[in-house]
Amino acid sequence: MPVHVVHKPSFLDMVLPPLHEAFGGHLDVDGSVVITELSPALGAPNRSLHQAPINVIAEAAAMAGLQRTTGTADFQVNHWTIQFIKPGSVGPFRARATVRPSRDGRWYGVDVDVVDEGQDRRLIANISALFSHADGAG
Repeated sequence: MPVHVVHKPSFLDMVLPPLHEAFGGHLDVDGSVVITELSPALGAPNRSLHQAPINVIAEAAAMAGLQRTTGTADFQVNHWTIQFIKPGSVGPFRARATVRPSRDGRWYGVDVDVVDEGQDRRLIANISALFSHADGAG
Protein backbone atom coordinates (compact mmCIF):
# COMPACT_ATOMS: atom_id res chain seq x y z
CA MET A 1 0.00 0.00 0.00
CA PRO A 2 1.51 3.43 -0.94
CA VAL A 3 2.36 5.90 1.80
CA HIS A 4 1.06 9.43 1.35
CA VAL A 5 3.58 12.08 2.45
CA VAL A 6 1.92 15.31 3.53
CA HIS A 7 5.12 17.28 4.07
CA LYS A 8 8.68 16.21 3.59
CA PRO A 9 11.03 18.53 5.51
CA SER A 10 14.00 19.78 3.54
CA PHE A 11 17.02 21.92 4.21
CA LEU A 12 15.03 24.86 2.78
CA ASP A 13 12.65 24.57 5.75
CA MET A 14 15.47 24.90 8.26
CA VAL A 15 16.10 28.15 10.05
CA LEU A 16 19.85 28.45 10.39
CA PRO A 17 21.66 30.83 12.74
CA PRO A 18 23.95 33.54 11.40
CA LEU A 19 27.32 32.05 10.50
CA HIS A 20 29.18 33.81 13.32
CA GLU A 21 26.77 32.18 15.81
CA ALA A 22 27.36 28.76 14.22
CA PHE A 23 31.06 29.36 14.98
CA GLY A 24 30.26 30.16 18.62
CA GLY A 25 30.42 33.94 18.27
CA HIS A 26 28.03 36.59 19.51
CA LEU A 27 27.51 40.29 18.85
CA ASP A 28 28.57 42.29 21.89
CA VAL A 29 26.82 45.48 23.04
CA ASP A 30 29.71 47.60 21.68
CA GLY A 31 29.23 46.18 18.16
CA SER A 32 32.20 43.84 18.28
CA VAL A 33 31.87 40.11 17.64
CA VAL A 34 33.27 37.73 20.26
CA ILE A 35 34.15 34.05 20.38
CA THR A 36 34.41 33.35 24.10
CA GLU A 37 36.78 30.40 24.05
CA LEU A 38 38.91 28.25 21.83
CA SER A 39 37.07 24.98 21.36
CA PRO A 40 38.64 21.94 19.67
CA ALA A 41 36.30 22.48 16.70
CA LEU A 42 37.65 26.01 16.16
CA GLY A 43 41.30 25.18 16.69
CA ALA A 44 43.98 24.69 14.08
CA PRO A 45 46.51 21.87 14.45
CA ASN A 46 48.81 24.24 16.40
CA ARG A 47 46.03 24.78 19.01
CA SER A 48 45.30 28.34 17.90
CA LEU A 49 42.12 29.87 16.50
CA HIS A 50 41.68 28.64 12.93
CA GLN A 51 41.56 31.15 10.08
CA ALA A 52 37.93 30.30 9.21
CA PRO A 53 36.40 31.59 12.47
CA ILE A 54 38.73 34.60 12.31
CA ASN A 55 37.33 35.51 8.88
CA VAL A 56 33.76 34.79 9.98
CA ILE A 57 33.80 37.02 13.06
CA ALA A 58 35.67 39.73 11.15
CA GLU A 59 32.99 39.75 8.44
CA ALA A 60 30.23 39.85 11.07
CA ALA A 61 31.94 42.78 12.82
CA ALA A 62 32.32 44.60 9.49
CA MET A 63 28.63 44.13 8.68
CA ALA A 64 27.61 45.23 12.19
CA GLY A 65 29.78 48.33 11.81
CA LEU A 66 28.23 49.13 8.42
CA GLN A 67 24.74 48.74 9.84
CA ARG A 68 25.55 51.02 12.79
CA THR A 69 27.04 53.63 10.44
CA THR A 70 24.42 53.56 7.68
CA GLY A 71 21.31 52.00 9.18
CA THR A 72 21.35 49.07 6.73
CA ALA A 73 23.26 45.84 6.26
CA ASP A 74 22.53 45.75 2.52
CA PHE A 75 26.18 45.69 1.39
CA GLN A 76 28.43 43.53 -0.70
CA VAL A 77 32.15 43.11 -0.27
CA ASN A 78 34.31 44.21 -3.20
CA HIS A 79 37.71 43.62 -1.65
CA TRP A 80 38.93 41.67 1.39
CA THR A 81 42.55 41.51 2.52
CA ILE A 82 43.51 39.73 5.71
CA GLN A 83 46.88 39.64 7.43
CA PHE A 84 47.40 36.98 10.06
CA ILE A 85 49.74 38.50 12.63
CA LYS A 86 50.18 36.07 15.54
CA PRO A 87 48.35 32.93 16.67
CA GLY A 88 45.52 33.39 19.12
CA SER A 89 45.30 30.53 21.58
CA VAL A 90 43.55 31.67 24.76
CA GLY A 91 40.43 33.73 24.07
CA PRO A 92 38.09 35.40 24.25
CA PHE A 93 38.65 36.53 20.67
CA ARG A 94 37.16 39.89 19.68
CA ALA A 95 36.68 41.42 16.22
CA ARG A 96 36.10 45.17 16.14
CA ALA A 97 35.40 47.21 13.00
CA THR A 98 36.06 50.81 12.03
CA VAL A 99 34.03 52.12 9.07
CA ARG A 100 35.21 54.92 6.79
CA PRO A 101 32.71 56.07 4.15
CA SER A 102 33.87 57.67 0.91
CA ARG A 103 32.94 61.29 0.28
CA ASP A 104 30.23 60.34 -2.21
CA GLY A 105 28.83 57.52 -0.03
CA ARG A 106 29.31 54.86 -2.73
CA TRP A 107 32.14 53.01 -0.98
CA TYR A 108 32.88 52.08 2.60
CA GLY A 109 36.33 51.15 3.78
CA VAL A 110 36.23 48.87 6.80
CA ASP A 111 39.20 47.97 8.98
CA VAL A 112 38.78 45.08 11.40
CA ASP A 113 41.17 44.10 14.17
CA VAL A 114 40.86 40.64 15.71
CA VAL A 115 42.50 40.30 19.12
CA ASP A 116 43.06 37.55 21.66
CA GLU A 117 41.98 39.24 24.88
CA GLY A 118 43.40 36.39 26.97
CA GLN A 119 46.89 37.13 25.64
CA ASP A 120 47.00 40.80 26.67
CA ARG A 121 44.80 41.79 23.72
CA ARG A 122 47.33 40.42 21.25
CA LEU A 123 46.51 41.41 17.67
CA ILE A 124 46.05 38.15 15.78
CA ALA A 125 44.63 39.44 12.48
CA ASN A 126 43.96 42.69 10.66
CA ILE A 127 41.48 43.02 7.81
CA SER A 128 41.08 45.81 5.26
CA ALA A 129 37.88 45.59 3.25
CA LEU A 130 35.96 47.65 0.73
CA PHE A 131 32.16 47.45 0.58
CA SER A 132 29.51 49.00 -1.66
CA HIS A 133 25.72 49.07 -1.48
CA ALA A 134 24.34 45.75 -2.70
CA ASP A 135 21.85 47.48 -4.99
CA GLY A 136 24.49 49.77 -6.51
CA ALA A 137 22.94 52.88 -4.92
CA GLY A 138 24.86 55.22 -2.80
